[in-house]
Amino acid sequence: MNFSVIFTAFVLFTGMFSNTISRKEYYAVFKGNSITEMESLVSQLEKTYGQKAYLGALKMKLSGLQKGSSTKLKTFKEGRKLLETEIINDSKNIEWRFLRLAVQENAPKIVKYSKNLNEDKEFISTYFSSSSLELQKIIKDYSASSTVLKVSDFK
Repeated sequence: MNFSVIFTAFVLFTGMFSNTISRKEYYAVFKGNSITEMESLVSQLEKTYGQKAYLGALKMKLSGLQKGSSTKLKTFKEGRKLLETEIINDSKNIEWRFLRLAVQENAPKIVKYSKNLNEDKEFISTYFSSSSLELQKIIKDYSASSTVLKVSDFK
């Protein structure tokens, strides 16, 4: 990957959150279980014009912490639509695939959202080395507790 592609991706990513939150902060909230932090971040992300994959994945994670089955299902479906739309629009984005894998691996069976686990695992494995060092660390950290994605999967 050449420098201009990396720089463009960095500019797009940093502009996406309008300097309100870093990738590191996003993933700290995403991997946690604080409904307050997630709701706050969802609110911030809903005000941005950046990629909606982050918002979608976070909404799906948040749905598991909410009360009431109808609220949970509504939030999950909203998040799923956002994330899946971003993957359709940018199917080569390793981070979007990683987010989907993380959500699908942990989604309750009742929502029937697990059909892309193997596809995303293979995609991440294949393109892992071409992703940013920051994203590689995030993926490696996740793989330490994942039953689907292991460090040994990375090429």
